[in-house]
Parts: sequence; C-alpha cells; structure tokens
Amino acid sequence: MGTLMTASATLPDIESLPVGQLTQLPFLHSLVVPVVCPGDGVAFLARASAALGGGVLWAQPESGTYFAGAGVAELLTFSGSRRFTEASAALRLLRGRVVREDSEIFPLLGGFSFDVNSAQDHAWREFPDGRLVVPKVLLQVSPAGSHLRVTLPSRVGSADLAIRAALAGLLDKGLGWLSAGNATCVPAFAHTTGAERRQIDWEHQVERAIAAIRTGDMSKVVLARREHLQASREISVEAALGCLREEHPGATLFAFSGPETSFIGATPERLVRLHHGQVDVTCLAGSAAVGSTPEATAEFGRRLLTSAKDLREHEIVVESTITALRATCRQVTRLSGTPRLRQARSVQHLETPLTASAGPEADVLQLVGLLHPTPAVGGFPTEPALALIRNLETFDRGWYAGPVGWVDLDGSGEFSVAIRSALLQGNTATAYAGCGIVANSDPTEEFVETQLKLKPMLAALGEV
Repeated sequence: MGTLMTASATLPDIESLPVGQLTQLPFLHSLVVPVVCPGDGVAFLARASAALGGGVLWAQPESGTYFAGAGVAELLTFSGSRRFTEASAALRLLRGRVVREDSEIFPLLGGFSFDVNSAQDHAWREFPDGRLVVPKVLLQVSPAGSHLRVTLPSRVGSADLAIRAALAGLLDKGLGWLSAGNATCVPAFAHTTGAERRQIDWEHQVERAIAAIRTGDMSKVVLARREHLQASREISVEAALGCLREEHPGATLFAFSGPETSFIGATPERLVRLHHGQVDVTCLAGSAAVGSTPEATAEFGRRLLTSAKDLREHEIVVESTITALRATCRQVTRLSGTPRLRQARSVQHLETPLTASAGPEADVLQLVGLLHPTPAVGGFPTEPALALIRNLETFDRGWYAGPVGWVDLDGSGEFSVAIRSALLQGNTATAYAGCGIVANSDPTEEFVETQLKLKPMLAALGEV
C-alpha cells in the first residue's frame, strides 16, 4: 500500500484515512524565485545534497529541462502490483495540501523498481517498489525559465511568520549553492571485481531462453547481467555524473540518492512524456556497435537496419506499445520512415517514436503503469517473459530498467527507462546491462551486446 512520509515521521496509509482526517496530513509550503544564472545542475546537486542529503537529478538536454535538488519535504513510497494506481491517487491528494503563490512546475521526482515480484536484494534497500520525493530545495530549469524552489512541511495551513522565516532561510542557502562552475569528469579508476557470471555461464542462460521462446510461450525475453567494480576511494556521484554527461551529452542524466547508496545513469530511452494532453513514447530496441571511423559506424548502422533479428526484436516492442497506448489514448501514430538509427558514443539503436492524445483526466503515472515493462526491457508477452527472467537471473534488478523521472502536480511529466545505469555504495559500484533474446539470437553475440551497453558506465567510473 502507499505511504506518505515527511522527513521526520511516517504518516498513515492514505487509502485508510476517512475524508475528514485528510486535513491531519501536513501542508507543504513552497516558495519559488527566478534565477538568472542557474549554473550547473550536477554541481548544485553535490552542494545541496552534502548539506541536506537525499539528492535527486533528472536532466534532459533534448528539451533543455533539468531538475536538481536535495532534502526531503515529503516522501511517497509504494509497493505491490497497485503501486502506479496508488501513486496517481497520492498525487491527487497532494494537490490540496500544497500552499504556494506560483504557477511554475512543482515536480515530484523518483522512480519504480523493475519487478515487484522479484527476490529482494539488500543492496536495493533504499529503493522500494515506488518512490516519489518533493525535495526541500530544487533547482528547476526549462525553456520557460530557471527557478529555485524551496518547500517545507507544516501542520499549519497558513503561511505564518515561522514558516516564512524557515523558507527564507532555506532559500538563502539554496542561492548560495548555485555554482558558476561545472562538475567535471574525474574518473574513480574503479576496477572490475568479476562479472556476476562468466561468459560461458551467461550464454548458457541465453540458450535456455532461446529454447523457451521456441516452445511458443513467448517471442522475446530480455536477459540482464551485472558487473561489480571497486575503487580505492569513495566513488563520487558528482564526478561520475560529470563523466557520463561528457561522454553522452544527448542522454537523459539521472541520479537518486539515499543515505548510503545512489542510483545513477545516462539513458537514451524515454518511456513516456505527457504534456498538454500529448503523449510521446520512444521505442528503442535492436543494437549495434559504433565503429572507430565514421565509415565503420555507417556500415554497422546499415547492417542494423537490415538485420532480420534486430528488426523483429524492434517490431515486437513497437507493436505491443501501440496496442497498450490504444487502450486509453486516441490518435496513436507512428513516425513515418521508422525505425531509424539513434546513435550514442559507443552503441547505436533502432528507434521508433510514437505519439498519441490522452484524455483530460490522464496523468503520466497512469501511462507509466500502462507501459511498464515494455518488451524492450522485459519481453513479450509480459507475464511469461517476467517469469522466465525471475527463473534465469540470479539477482534483483532493483530500479535497473525501471521507470525514473518526474511528475507535476497537474499530472504532466516524463519518465525514462533506467538503463545504462549503476548502483553506487561507498567505493563500490554495480553496473547493469541487458539484451533482447529472440528465437534466432546468438548467445555469443548477445554477450558482446551487453559489453557494448556496459561501456558507458564502465568508462564513467574509470574502469581499468
């Protein structure tokens, strides 16, 4: 069930409260001011989270939007199969408790685990099935402008002198954390302590997956593996993010930190965006290497566009996503001339954008629940694919390949698929990668594909 938490207390389950008791939940008082020079979001994240803890970052260069914040004014957590429904309900209740005088974006940031039914790993203890945070301090930048927002909980609905003074004091601190400089790439020089499974063992699991597909239960399953790394000193979230941004400037950069662990990544894959009723989805499946020369890269891309295996894998994702969207949306449209190539620094993908129109009552959390997990990270059909993943993978994916992003109070927002990611704790890191398996997959080629997908994170961590 969903729970509401402030920085200091756990509050009752919202669905168990009579309407008359909803006023007992704290109000969130919020103040926002424009900033002329917002500086670097990653550097702000480092300064703010050092003081307040609980850092959050979501930065998308394509739209010129980023959020960087710290501290916890309110924390919403969710568990079980109804987590997206509960998150949507909690969002509606929260609208009546926010006290503010502005109309700027008021984002909650967070994410959801890949699979609520997988075996729980202690490493993911700070990342529940679902978590959305209202930061105490948030730098929010968009094409419409740059703002610094501060938010604090209070049992008092009116903005009295005490809460005004507290907001003003926090605002002064936040303005002091704005940085004129950028976070730089400082590799941690981590070294691999060994893949979770040797190549031959992992390829054996791929063979078992292929055999299951050929029985007719499913047409695709996505298998993941992980690699553990260790550095001689604590791995800096700021430095790792700086490296990821430098190496992959077009990717969506994200970070979510608890007291002991941080989940970071630079993903090329949008799950869903909802803005003014328009739905945008990116289908990303099918991968190839980037060559050492432009000519080699072009040749790899040409082969990818004509690969029967990769085209089949991609179309499974596109067709199932269109079917899912049509359940609640109108005018579902595929961009003509797709799939097309989407190129990153070390890997290129087949990409097909989709658009649709959502109803006036829709929110992005409902759409996330509708689409996750896509066949790009789970398989198709979903249930037998997930069952096979639970059987073959020996670890909990946690938030890897889950939805991460933000939602505004009005229900608009955007979530990405948390791939090209790693879980950091102290001087250790665990990086994740997966690949889609279909009936004609080659186990060795699939292992090579996971190596390509691990390269961005391993490079960011300075793997030696």
